[in-house]
Amino acid sequence: MLTTQKARDLRFADGLLCPTCRADAIKWGKERDGTQRYRCKGCRKTFNDHSGTPVARTRLKAAWRPFSEAMRLGLSAPKSATMAGISDATAYAWRHRVLSHLDALALDQLDGVVEADETYLRRSYKGQRVKGRRRRRRGGQGSTRGLGRDKVPVLVACDRRGASHVTRVDVANIATITQVLADTVAPTATLVTDGGSALAGAARALGLNHVALNTSRRVRKRGIYHTNTVNAAHNELKAFLSTFRGVSTSLLPRYLNWFRTRKTIGDYLPVVPVSTGPCPVCGR
Repeated sequence: MLTTQKARDLRFADGLLCPTCRADAIKWGKERDGTQRYRCKGCRKTFNDHSGTPVARTRLKAAWRPFSEAMRLGLSAPKSATMAGISDATAYAWRHRVLSHLDALALDQLDGVVEADETYLRRSYKGQRVKGRRRRRRGGQGSTRGLGRDKVPVLVACDRRGASHVTRVDVANIATITQVLADTVAPTATLVTDGGSALAGAARALGLNHVALNTSRRVRKRGIYHTNTVNAAHNELKAFLSTFRGVSTSLLPRYLNWFRTRKTIGDYLPVVPVSTGPCPVCGR
């Protein structure tokens, strides 16, 4: 269920500004469904709580309440459609409206004790035609054990506050990981890794305090430092993606953003009027 006031506060965190020219705006009545409307003092254009959001210009706005709950739970498109009372095609289209909106969200830096490690997902061409490539069923194991050309590296970093960043990288080398960590980890953080050369090199390049645990020799903890949090995040990520029975590698960054924000996704969705009674679809 959407938290109306919180969603509005997030959208107008910098004040009641026009989405077109960023000038101040004033309230300008309400629409039939109760949506607040505004008018810009500069360009004189009017807009509402939905303008420039995934909900804009969509019908069945009441269905966004149960649909946001389905997004929070990470349900598949058919299950989301059943929960919201819409078609499967509409549920899939709405999902990607929301995911494209998440692409623009600013990321908070990780600080304190930060655990980082790579995981590898099988490359997927779901929904694409690749000339000269043999058909195969989605899922299963790669053509080679361990790392291979058919695997996609994903860097996961978590701090002890519960914040996390999940990033697909083209190559898990020092240069690429350094670039990712420079944007996501605060200079004052302590980076805890399994001692991999790429992460160790990135820590040196950024001047981070680095704690390397030699997991190959079963050194999995040193005082308060361990990699249990990031390893649990790996398992959660793979369980989350398994719901969709294969995510195309080209769309993987969107699903990684969804995984990262799934617990608070209702806060980022646009404002939808909340009726005083229970939702007619989900009963909440």
